[in-house]
Amino acid sequence: MPVSREEKLVISLAIQLAGGIYLVFYDHRLYTFGILHYYALLGYLLLDGIFFIMLLLSYNAKIRHIIGFFSALGAFAMVLDAFFGLPISKYSTTSIYGIQYLFGFGLPGTGSLFGTSLAFTILLLGSVATAFLATKAS
Repeated sequence: MPVSREEKLVISLAIQLAGGIYLVFYDHRLYTFGILHYYALLGYLLLDGIFFIMLLLSYNAKIRHIIGFFSALGAFAMVLDAFFGLPISKYSTTSIYGIQYLFGFGLPGTGSLFGTSLAFTILLLGSVATAFLATKAS
C-alpha cells in the first residue's frame, strides 16, 4: 500500500520537528552564542507544531501551501545563515567556518558537535522535503 502525499507531508514535518527539538534541548551553544537563533528556532518550531496539528485535524490545500511557504522560508534562512557565517550570533565568523560548524559532524577543527550537525541537517532536509511536498502539484 503506497504512502499518500498527505502522509508523506506529515512524516516530513515530524522529522523536521524532531531535528529542531533536539537543537532546542541539547545544543547548549545555540542558547549561549546565538540567543536570537534560539528564539527564532523556538518560533519556527511553534509554527511547525501548529501546522502539524492542523494537518492531523484537517488537510486542505490552503494549509498545505502555508506550510510549504514557511518551510521553504526556514530552509532558505538556514542556508543563508550557514553561508554567511552565522552573522547574528556571538559565534559569527567567516562563511566557511559557519558551514564547518553546522555541517562538521564533530570533526576536529570545525568546532562542531556530531549531534548538532546531525540535528541541523535533519531540520534543514526536513524543511526542504516539507516545502517540496507541500508545494508539489497535485
